[in-house]
Amino acid sequence: MLTTLNLDQVRAAIDKAPPAYTPADDPTSRDLPEKDAFRVRVVVHADGDTSTPWKTAIEQRQYFSHADPGLLGAFPKSLAFADIDGDGLNELVMADGNGLVHAFKNDGSEAKGFPVHTNRVNLSATQTGGHTVYGPVLLGSPTVADVDGDGWPEISAADTEGYLYVWEHDGRLRKGFPVQVNRAYSESAVCQSSEPFTPGCTHPVRDHVNTVDHAFTSNPSAGNLDPSYPGLEIVAGANDGHVYAWHADGTPVPGWPVLLRDPAKVATVDPVTHFVTFKPGASPSYGRQVITTPTLADLNGDGIPEVVSNVDEEYKEAPNVSAARSPIFDGVATLEGGNTRVYALYHDGTNHPGAAKVANLGDNAYMKGWPVPIAMLQTELLPDVGSGSDAAPVVADVDGDGKPEIATASIGSPPYLLTTEGKSKYGNGPDGKYLTTASEAAEFKNPTATDAPSVASLGGPAFGHLGGDGSPMSMAMGATGLKRLLDVVLPEQQLGAEDHVDAWNALTGTFDPGFPAQMNDLQFFTTPAIADVNGDGKAEVLQSSAMYDLRAYGLGGVAPLGWPKFTGGWSVMTPAVGDFDGDGRVDVALATREGNLFVWRAKGDACQTQEWPKYQHDLHNSGDARTDATPPGVLKNVKFDGSTLAFTTSGSDGACGQATSFRVTVDGHQVAVDDSPAPANTQQSIELGDLGHGRHTVTVQAVDDAGNLSIPVTVRS
Repeated sequence: MLTTLNLDQVRAAIDKAPPAYTPADDPTSRDLPEKDAFRVRVVVHADGDTSTPWKTAIEQRQYFSHADPGLLGAFPKSLAFADIDGDGLNELVMADGNGLVHAFKNDGSEAKGFPVHTNRVNLSATQTGGHTVYGPVLLGSPTVADVDGDGWPEISAADTEGYLYVWEHDGRLRKGFPVQVNRAYSESAVCQSSEPFTPGCTHPVRDHVNTVDHAFTSNPSAGNLDPSYPGLEIVAGANDGHVYAWHADGTPVPGWPVLLRDPAKVATVDPVTHFVTFKPGASPSYGRQVITTPTLADLNGDGIPEVVSNVDEEYKEAPNVSAARSPIFDGVATLEGGNTRVYALYHDGTNHPGAAKVANLGDNAYMKGWPVPIAMLQTELLPDVGSGSDAAPVVADVDGDGKPEIATASIGSPPYLLTTEGKSKYGNGPDGKYLTTASEAAEFKNPTATDAPSVASLGGPAFGHLGGDGSPMSMAMGATGLKRLLDVVLPEQQLGAEDHVDAWNALTGTFDPGFPAQMNDLQFFTTPAIADVNGDGKAEVLQSSAMYDLRAYGLGGVAPLGWPKFTGGWSVMTPAVGDFDGDGRVDVALATREGNLFVWRAKGDACQTQEWPKYQHDLHNSGDARTDATPPGVLKNVKFDGSTLAFTTSGSDGACGQATSFRVTVDGHQVAVDDSPAPANTQQSIELGDLGHGRHTVTVQAVDDAGNLSIPVTVRS
């Protein structure tokens, strides 16, 4: 230890010091986020020599002095609250860039068996400095799903080395996992570079447009794609341009993986590597990766989910956005932009009846009317993180007609609301192109927003009712003013540039009152969470950015008391909302790129309607607002005496609501139970009748109306 700092003295020095800068110095940062900053510099001189430059080393870091009474004491130490060990309290499940998957308890400890880790990366000791390096896990929250139907949750995550893992609730790696991508799609000893290819290259792998690698960039989703096979399927998009699906035992789902490429643009597909050659005049641009989590939603009403996915696919062509609503955006995009694509895939993939239009493409997997062109302000904006789309499409029944709609956006476009046939829900303009949500200043409903148009950018949308139960459905997404977007492509800073979080009436596409609201930086990869955090019964939009805080805005663009929440770091995660400590109120969790995890107490009711509480909406990462993936809470105080099974009831969603039925097994055999569950936290008993002589083993679970099972409790006579 070199020295210690008295933080009280540091705070006093900050308060006495003149401001580091004023709004005149940086008009884009109205809230002066550096106002609580201080820097620690360590200077080391070798051999005591202070004059020779190469003998002097300097290390400097910036820290912040900021007090928040709502911050949980065990923290700081894209996220999911779920009870994985059956103690009746939620763990906070998250993965990190070190390849570790955690299950934190509210005191900062971890559930038994955690953390777990991905495979070790094959690097030399020289490359790692003697440390063990595991495959990093990047975007989104791990999937928490009962994949085998026993009531215990499994946790799934995918890494940048191309492996997908499923762990049991106690941290054991599930049999059959990890699974991996098809390496032939991204790796070749002789075909790794662009033309002219190495002699002997028969099956090329990559070029400027076929920009493939073996990584999973985002975490998977879970759903019942194959009802003929036991359990749920795990679905993930890879950077080789394919969407993969595996059964709960690790075997591939027939018909998967599916390659995503617009058949109208494709001339040929290599049968081994799936290298794509394009038709003359296709005008493809950089990108092929599927960096987002696939969304799983029943689009055609057959009870089986389809797969909806974005991809880094770009074409220099007329942008599919109507000037009737977005004249400035359309004008700029016509000069420098083009379109990406969004896909809807049948649940049986390339096994779906019908023939592919292009050999080896497997486009018979694409639903009729898909893919859909989605406008981009500029193609090839940034490699990987600024091509195609940075987040998943999401699904909701916006107008209550029983049919779902799909919302999506590119790395820079107004959000689209699509029908299941791939048409615009808002219709087409006189120019024949798709109408989108509002973006122009004439439709702004917040006088503090001046940088127009407000263009949804670099993240993805979420659905929720901001006005409370029964209010119109809203759609929210991070955005930037046009001047702010031009900062990315033009020299210097554009004065008057703004970052926004936008919310629209999803049915009409008009801005909600108070939006666009102010953010203080870009919002790479982030999608909002939507939840009531102040206890007024109305949800707020929760959004993080690259600058130091987590913001919350309700209708009217009003921030709740005590918000924003300060992090001092850049976040690329969606916050998670849930009851972490069992006090009946929600808590909000967010991690930063620097590795700090924050959890704040909030005032919203833990049993509020679940609007969009986490990344991809639910524990299955379905991306569908209609999905109930929260199981009933574990039954408590379970006792078995004679033929009487007694317990304290749970709810249908954890401790909330009322379960639908019970599942009871006696000595391994399920028995019929006519009793209906009482409201949560009620003493209840079930008479099992004459079980015969001897000792008996009874297992009991609650079941909700979505078929989710609570964690089983077993007792013996």
